[in-house]
Order: sequence, then C-alpha cells, then structure tokens
Amino acid sequence: MVKNWPWLVTGSIVVGLAIGWTTAREQELPPTTSVQDQAPVAPRDAPRPLWTKDDFLKTQKDQWRALMEGKADSFRDLLAEWTNDEIRAALDASLTQPDCVLPSGAAAGSPARLLAEWMRRDFDAALAWFEGLDSATAKERLSLVIGRQWPPDRAAEGLAFMKANRNLYRGGRGWHFLEKNL
Repeated sequence: MVKNWPWLVTGSIVVGLAIGWTTAREQELPPTTSVQDQAPVAPRDAPRPLWTKDDFLKTQKDQWRALMEGKADSFRDLLAEWTNDEIRAALDASLTQPDCVLPSGAAAGSPARLLAEWMRRDFDAALAWFEGLDSATAKERLSLVIGRQWPPDRAAEGLAFMKANRNLYRGGRGWHFLEKNL
C-alpha cells in the first residue's frame, strides 16, 4: 500500500478535477434586471436624525422597563384577541419550527411567551399541557416559564413540583419557586 501512494494521490487529483469540471460548467441563469428597470424608491418626507449609542440604549431600557411594569407589551396586546385554544395551537406549532426552538432562531422566544400568556389565563390547563410534553428538550427550555409564572398563592405546590422535576431545575434554575416560598 505504501508503494502505491503516488497513484492514489494522482488518482485523487484526477477525480477532483473531473468533479470540479462537471459542476463548474455554466448553467442557465435567469435574466437579470438592470437598475434602470426597477421602480424608483420614494424619498422620505424629512430625514430622520441619526441615533447615537445613548439614544438606542435609552430606548431599550425604556421598553424593558415598560415591559416589566406590564405597561407596554405588543406581544401581549396581540394575544389579547386570541382564545386559549389558539394559543395552545400556536404553542404546539412553535415547538416544531426551527426558528422558534433554536436559540439563534428569529422567533426563539415565541414558545416561552405563548406559554406564559396561557399560564396567566388558565394555569392548570397550561401546566397539564407542559407535563404531557414528550420532548425533554422542550420541557427543559420551557421550565423557567413554569417557575416564573407559577401563582404566588400556590407557592407550596410549586416547590413540590420543583422537587418532583429536579431534572428540569438543576443548577439554581428553580429559584422562582424558592423566591415565592419566602
């Protein structure tokens, strides 16, 4: 085998060139449009002032503060018109969409937001749905929502739930339950 290595290298190069040649042949491309063929873009009425870093950070802080105080939540406003069944259907569908379940997905927070809204409306039904999930990964990702949305008046039940599901609340992930029991 050692004596045949020059043939192997030569053969690999020949095969690589053949594959490259067959894949690099020109394919028919759709006709391109020129810049003159495109419709002109309407100019803005007045130019907007450029944002500074401080403007951006202030806006983000204001939006976060409003969200935490429950004053402004466009997602919650949208869901206000939905029924519990629609929220559950959207939640089920979101768990099958890569954009919703992958951490870098465009809608990565959607399942958690949907579950939080459903728990706010019908805690027992949402908890039963969560407990019936087959996917351990989905349960682990949504477990923080369960702790965060657990009703304070049922704090002792929450602590029992956390103990029964220790695999979901490792490494301090169950602090919401502990906080509600203090």
